[in-house]
Amino acid sequence: MPATPRPAFVIGYNPFRYGAGGTIAVLAVSPADPPSFRLVHERRLDGMPWMNQAEALREVCATCHPAQVGIDTTGQGWGVWELVRESEEAIVEIVYTEATKRAMADNAATLLAAGRLDIGEELAAVLLQEAADLDAALAPLNKLRMAVLHALYVYESLPATHGAPTS
Repeated sequence: MPATPRPAFVIGYNPFRYGAGGTIAVLAVSPADPPSFRLVHERRLDGMPWMNQAEALREVCATCHPAQVGIDTTGQGWGVWELVRESEEAIVEIVYTEATKRAMADNAATLLAAGRLDIGEELAAVLLQEAADLDAALAPLNKLRMAVLHALYVYESLPATHGAPTS
């Protein structure tokens, strides 16, 4: 019997302002063409300093060997990116622009509509909402929402060779 191929993984890391920590989302990527994605792990890094968040991200990467890791470096994520970019080959910097935000939302909407995204009903219900529309009670879900969007964006925007992002 042939061995079942190990699932590929993609990770999204979402920093959160004012040192409040961040969130890591790990998505399993199916070998199907086109692939589907399933949230298999989330790790909240609340209250952790940047160095500890970087170490937590390295630990998750060492466990699942992701194809890509998307990190928003527009603001607070820069500190963690600086600490992990040399040691993790799969790190992809995401610089937010209006086009980037639109591409992330469009990509997620397409995947949801096609049934290619398994993230649970609660997260799916808020995935495409603007952060400003989510109340404070949903802050942890918002962090996870953004980490998932980062993971999907880097996976779907990279060529099959996993090279540099396409514009």
